[in-house]
Amino acid sequence: MVLQQEYDNLQHYLQTREDRGLYSANKQQTDRFYKVIKKTTKYPLSIRNDLIRLEHDPSSTAEYWVRVPVKLVKGGLWIGLIKPYEPIPKYAKICECKLYKRDNRWFLDVVVQRDIPANTEYQNVIAIYMGIKHIATSVELASNRTVFYGKDLNHVRGWYFWLRRQLGLKKAIDTIKKIGDHEKRIANNTIHKITREIINRAIETDSLIVLGKLKGLRNKKEKEERKKRKEI
Repeated sequence: MVLQQEYDNLQHYLQTREDRGLYSANKQQTDRFYKVIKKTTKYPLSIRNDLIRLEHDPSSTAEYWVRVPVKLVKGGLWIGLIKPYEPIPKYAKICECKLYKRDNRWFLDVVVQRDIPANTEYQNVIAIYMGIKHIATSVELASNRTVFYGKDLNHVRGWYFWLRRQLGLKKAIDTIKKIGDHEKRIANNTIHKITREIINRAIETDSLIVLGKLKGLRNKKEKEERKKRKEI
């Protein structure tokens, strides 16, 4: 299969830097995106936006058809796609896409760019303040609902700070670098979850998100705890 051969040639090039017949543009994308390669990882084929072509034809055997550039087929290989997880906007700009294989099935991540008209009216406003103790604090104007985010992330950062100090005393430089990468992945994942939670809340309450510095906010639980400590 032509597509399988292009995919295998990509994996071989990533692991050995030996070109067994990889399409030139796919090779350029590989050099551009993949700086660190793991031997046990299969990497997707990154397709430039000017080389991929996507057509919608629900009357045919497949709802969408995509042209993928490969070495062995001049002009690219046309592949039928089943119905996507979400409809692809008709007038959206197709950006760089990624083709990968999982469980003997092919998947294409289609990235699109389109203009979305901004709403002029909202039922609520969610103000967001980015801080140090709490990575994000949100306050809703309509209900005064206040949420402090990032407590778990501070614990993670504190643990890795202590661990780096201990490893530094042992001069374990390579290990320090490895745990730093692990900490970064945990932090990025936590930040992504916080961002998604705020966005989902904004969608749910029809809210406008505003970033800025919030004054006069206090965590009620912290105030109650300080009051209890004083009473004791």
